[in-house]
Amino acid sequence: LVPPIAYSTMYLIYGFYDLSLNYFLAFLVNLVGTLIGGSVVLFFYKRGNYKTRL
Repeated sequence: LVPPIAYSTMYLIYGFYDLSLNYFLAFLVNLVGTLIGGSVVLFFYKRGNYKTRL
């Protein structure tokens, strides 16, 4: 998640707004993917009997 933020900020400072927007959208895609993946993992974790084994 950090490289898209860094590149977006760098291109925003240098005035390349189209590249900055591309990296900001890449950050949003990464963030949404992380949230969806975490939700799926927690759904199956709560559904299974894994809580007693950890």
